[in-house]
Amino acid sequence: MKRGFAYVRNLFFALWRIIHLCGGIYRSRSAMLFLLTVKMVYCDIAGQTNERAMMGAIIPGGVVCGNKVPTVIFPNDTPGDRIYLWVGIVNSVAFDWLIRRIISTTVNYFLLLSVPIPQIEIDSSQAKTSISCTKLRSCVTDEYCRTNEMRDLRIRIEVAVAKACGLSLADIRFLFG
Repeated sequence: MKRGFAYVRNLFFALWRIIHLCGGIYRSRSAMLFLLTVKMVYCDIAGQTNERAMMGAIIPGGVVCGNKVPTVIFPNDTPGDRIYLWVGIVNSVAFDWLIRRIISTTVNYFLLLSVPIPQIEIDSSQAKTSISCTKLRSCVTDEYCRTNEMRDLRIRIEVAVAKACGLSLADIRFLFG
Protein backbone atom coordinates (compact mmCIF):
# COMPACT_ATOMS: atom_id res chain seq x y z
CA MET A 1 0.00 0.00 0.00
CA LYS A 2 1.44 3.35 -1.01
CA ARG A 3 1.19 5.96 1.70
CA GLY A 4 1.69 9.62 1.02
CA PHE A 5 3.31 12.48 2.85
CA ALA A 6 0.09 13.36 4.72
CA TYR A 7 -0.07 9.88 6.26
CA VAL A 8 3.57 10.03 7.43
CA ARG A 9 3.11 13.58 8.75
CA ASN A 10 -0.03 12.60 10.69
CA LEU A 11 1.67 9.50 12.08
CA PHE A 12 4.65 11.59 13.19
CA PHE A 13 2.42 14.13 14.97
CA ALA A 14 0.38 11.35 16.61
CA LEU A 15 3.59 9.78 17.94
CA TRP A 16 4.89 13.17 19.06
CA ARG A 17 1.67 13.81 21.00
CA ILE A 18 1.98 10.45 22.74
CA ILE A 19 5.60 11.16 23.66
CA HIS A 20 4.68 14.63 24.91
CA LEU A 21 1.63 13.48 26.91
CA CYS A 22 3.54 10.66 28.56
CA GLY A 23 6.29 12.93 29.77
CA GLY A 24 8.81 11.71 27.23
CA ILE A 25 8.94 8.12 28.44
CA TYR A 26 8.44 6.82 24.90
CA ARG A 27 11.57 8.36 23.43
CA SER A 28 13.38 5.06 23.15
CA ARG A 29 13.78 3.32 19.81
CA SER A 30 12.04 0.16 21.07
CA ALA A 31 8.96 2.12 22.13
CA MET A 32 8.74 3.78 18.72
CA LEU A 33 9.06 0.38 17.04
CA PHE A 34 6.28 -0.91 19.30
CA LEU A 35 4.00 1.85 18.07
CA LEU A 36 4.73 0.92 14.46
CA THR A 37 4.19 -2.85 14.75
CA VAL A 38 1.04 -4.92 14.30
CA LYS A 39 -0.69 -5.45 17.65
CA MET A 40 -3.61 -7.26 19.21
CA VAL A 41 -6.27 -5.22 20.97
CA TYR A 42 -9.53 -5.98 22.72
CA CYS A 43 -12.60 -4.02 23.67
CA ASP A 44 -12.56 -3.19 27.37
CA ILE A 45 -16.28 -2.40 27.49
CA ALA A 46 -18.34 -5.56 27.76
CA GLY A 47 -21.48 -6.94 29.29
CA GLN A 48 -22.88 -10.31 30.23
CA THR A 49 -25.93 -9.72 28.05
CA ASN A 50 -24.02 -8.68 24.92
CA GLU A 51 -23.79 -11.20 22.10
CA ARG A 52 -20.02 -11.43 22.69
CA ALA A 53 -18.31 -10.44 25.91
CA MET A 54 -14.76 -10.63 24.53
CA MET A 55 -13.87 -8.96 21.24
CA GLY A 56 -10.24 -9.12 20.13
CA ALA A 57 -8.81 -7.73 16.90
CA ILE A 58 -5.55 -7.21 15.05
CA ILE A 59 -4.60 -3.59 14.36
CA PRO A 60 -1.94 -2.38 11.92
CA GLY A 61 1.21 -0.59 12.94
CA GLY A 62 0.91 3.14 13.43
CA VAL A 63 -2.54 2.91 15.01
CA VAL A 64 -2.85 4.26 18.53
CA CYS A 65 -5.66 3.12 20.85
CA GLY A 66 -7.21 4.76 23.86
CA ASN A 67 -7.80 3.40 27.33
CA LYS A 68 -10.93 1.42 26.37
CA VAL A 69 -9.03 -0.58 23.76
CA PRO A 70 -6.06 -2.12 25.62
CA THR A 71 -3.13 -3.49 23.62
CA VAL A 72 -1.65 -6.97 24.09
CA ILE A 73 1.83 -7.76 22.83
CA PHE A 74 4.16 -10.74 23.01
CA PRO A 75 7.79 -9.61 23.31
CA ASN A 76 10.27 -11.49 21.13
CA ASP A 77 7.51 -12.89 18.94
CA THR A 78 9.53 -12.43 15.76
CA PRO A 79 7.10 -13.88 13.19
CA GLY A 80 4.16 -12.33 15.07
CA ASP A 81 2.14 -15.55 15.12
CA ARG A 82 1.33 -15.47 18.84
CA ILE A 83 -0.95 -12.44 18.48
CA TYR A 84 -2.97 -14.26 15.82
CA LEU A 85 -3.17 -17.37 18.01
CA TRP A 86 -4.27 -15.24 20.97
CA VAL A 87 -6.96 -13.47 18.94
CA GLY A 88 -8.26 -16.84 17.74
CA ILE A 89 -8.45 -18.14 21.31
CA VAL A 90 -10.02 -15.08 22.97
CA ASN A 91 -12.62 -14.72 20.20
CA SER A 92 -13.69 -18.34 20.62
CA VAL A 93 -17.01 -19.30 22.16
CA ALA A 94 -15.20 -21.37 24.81
CA PHE A 95 -13.17 -18.38 26.02
CA ASP A 96 -16.20 -16.10 25.78
CA TRP A 97 -18.19 -18.52 27.96
CA LEU A 98 -15.43 -18.49 30.59
CA ILE A 99 -14.99 -14.72 30.71
CA ARG A 100 -18.74 -14.14 30.97
CA ARG A 101 -18.64 -15.85 34.34
CA ILE A 102 -16.45 -13.15 35.89
CA ILE A 103 -17.16 -9.83 34.14
CA SER A 104 -19.81 -7.23 34.74
CA THR A 105 -19.16 -4.23 32.46
CA THR A 106 -15.44 -4.26 31.66
CA VAL A 107 -12.72 -6.70 30.72
CA ASN A 108 -9.66 -5.33 32.50
CA TYR A 109 -6.23 -6.97 32.63
CA PHE A 110 -6.80 -8.43 36.10
CA LEU A 111 -9.96 -10.23 34.99
CA LEU A 112 -8.41 -11.24 31.69
CA LEU A 113 -5.39 -12.76 33.40
CA SER A 114 -7.61 -14.81 35.70
CA VAL A 115 -9.23 -16.72 32.82
CA PRO A 116 -7.36 -19.92 31.91
CA ILE A 117 -6.10 -20.05 28.33
CA PRO A 118 -5.35 -23.44 26.78
CA GLN A 119 -1.65 -24.24 26.54
CA ILE A 120 -1.18 -24.57 22.79
CA GLU A 121 2.31 -25.12 21.43
CA ILE A 122 2.98 -22.61 18.66
CA ASP A 123 3.97 -25.38 16.22
CA SER A 124 1.00 -27.67 16.97
CA SER A 125 -1.71 -28.37 14.40
CA GLN A 126 -4.32 -26.50 16.50
CA ALA A 127 -2.08 -23.43 16.66
CA LYS A 128 -1.27 -23.52 12.95
CA THR A 129 -4.97 -23.79 12.09
CA SER A 130 -5.97 -20.98 14.42
CA ILE A 131 -3.12 -18.72 13.25
CA SER A 132 -3.73 -19.22 9.53
CA CYS A 133 -7.50 -18.77 9.85
CA THR A 134 -7.14 -15.68 12.07
CA LYS A 135 -4.69 -14.14 9.60
CA LEU A 136 -7.17 -14.68 6.78
CA ARG A 137 -10.01 -13.21 8.84
CA SER A 138 -7.97 -10.13 9.80
CA CYS A 139 -7.25 -8.97 6.25
CA VAL A 140 -10.54 -9.26 4.44
CA THR A 141 -12.61 -6.98 2.26
CA ASP A 142 -16.33 -6.24 2.47
CA GLU A 143 -17.09 -8.67 -0.35
CA TYR A 144 -15.18 -11.44 1.38
CA CYS A 145 -17.09 -10.90 4.63
CA ARG A 146 -20.31 -11.86 2.87
CA THR A 147 -19.05 -15.27 1.74
CA ASN A 148 -19.38 -18.61 3.48
CA GLU A 149 -15.61 -18.79 3.75
CA MET A 150 -15.68 -16.38 6.72
CA ARG A 151 -18.04 -18.75 8.51
CA ASP A 152 -15.85 -21.72 7.62
CA LEU A 153 -12.74 -19.99 9.00
CA ARG A 154 -14.58 -19.19 12.23
CA ILE A 155 -15.66 -22.85 12.56
CA ARG A 156 -12.09 -24.08 11.99
CA ILE A 157 -10.82 -21.76 14.74
CA GLU A 158 -13.59 -22.88 17.12
CA VAL A 159 -12.75 -26.55 16.50
CA ALA A 160 -9.01 -25.95 17.03
CA VAL A 161 -9.62 -24.11 20.32
CA ALA A 162 -12.15 -26.71 21.51
CA LYS A 163 -9.61 -29.50 20.84
CA ALA A 164 -6.91 -27.56 22.70
CA CYS A 165 -9.29 -27.11 25.64
CA GLY A 166 -10.10 -30.81 25.64
CA LEU A 167 -13.82 -30.19 25.13
CA SER A 168 -16.13 -33.07 24.25
CA LEU A 169 -18.99 -32.87 21.76
CA ALA A 170 -21.40 -32.58 24.71
CA ASP A 171 -19.36 -29.63 26.05
CA ILE A 172 -19.47 -27.89 22.67
CA ARG A 173 -23.23 -28.40 22.42
CA PHE A 174 -23.59 -26.90 25.89
CA LEU A 175 -21.52 -23.82 24.92
CA PHE A 176 -23.52 -23.22 21.76
CA GLY A 177 -26.81 -24.23 23.40
